[in-house]
Amino acid sequence: MLESCLDFSITFCEAYGLWIMAVLIFLGFVIVIGAKACKIKLSSTVFLWITLIFAVFPIACAFFVFDLNPRHGGYGYAVDNFEVVAQEDNILWGIDYRTTPGGGATGGGGVAIYRVQGLNLDSGTKLFRKLIPYEFKALGDKNHLVWVSTGKEVLGMDLMSGETRITINEQNLMEKFPELAKGVYEYKYNTNTSLVDVVSKDGTSISIDPVANIKIDHAATSLTKSEHDAGNLDTLRRKITFKGDIRQKLTDANGHILNEDLTFLKGEFLLFDKASERALVMSYETLDKKKFVLRYLSLDGKLLWEAKQHDLKVGDFFNSEPRFEKAFLYKDKVIMAFYGFVFSLNVSNGHLNWLTRM
Repeated sequence: MLESCLDFSITFCEAYGLWIMAVLIFLGFVIVIGAKACKIKLSSTVFLWITLIFAVFPIACAFFVFDLNPRHGGYGYAVDNFEVVAQEDNILWGIDYRTTPGGGATGGGGVAIYRVQGLNLDSGTKLFRKLIPYEFKALGDKNHLVWVSTGKEVLGMDLMSGETRITINEQNLMEKFPELAKGVYEYKYNTNTSLVDVVSKDGTSISIDPVANIKIDHAATSLTKSEHDAGNLDTLRRKITFKGDIRQKLTDANGHILNEDLTFLKGEFLLFDKASERALVMSYETLDKKKFVLRYLSLDGKLLWEAKQHDLKVGDFFNSEPRFEKAFLYKDKVIMAFYGFVFSLNVSNGHLNWLTRM
């Protein structure tokens, strides 16, 4: 109940807060000027209350909205574009952005204000929140560092604090490595090897370990988390699948319906736990994809638990049609990230552990 009231208050203030602030300040001036015109002497207590109600309160409301919604102030919670960049141990690292009117995050006339955020997956508490006032693109992560590009530099940012630990640019590459003394033609972070691949202006190519700051002759490729997750889901789809275009049923590999009592609208597999042979499925209460439903199933179609958007108190006003971003297992929890919030469910019963606005 409190969550829904807060969601409604934020949405109402977002839509009408600036008008309310302007009207209250105007009324405050009218009362003070009217009292002087009528030669009514206002006591200090009355004047203080007028100031609080008609000036301090609306301005405080404005800052409240600014802090909670970057569409106005750029410093608070995102509601529609939070993206997960990395997850290591108990830390989730993500990025979102706000644009000024007239353009998107990559150009077109608007100015993008990027922001990185860290989240503790055990408690749901924020570890950090930092504004990035320049071009910003996440590249990959390894060894508690997230690698990003600013267009001119590659930065290694600490997973826990968001602080920049390593900076790579043309100048320091040329100074460190004799092969690049004639100048750097191009360089990029290689997500498959976690190395920086550099080409000099005379055509020499080398790969550099950005953490040790040394040249690597033979780089080993590694399987990324996204490739691993995709492989897991491919394995799942070979075992069970959806049958039907509208009211879908879950079937086995031979096309036999596993559970007649379960129906899915726009069903989608989110994750597969190979160890327990269980799968998480998201569907919706209506075909226009309003109000999601999460179901945790065994591969024989048995429903282990169900969690609906309304039951999770996601909020009907603040973000009534949340966009799914990522799902993964962490310890005994299912972590769900949407464009605006992250929440944790108990994997055994689907009960909500915590929900955090991003």
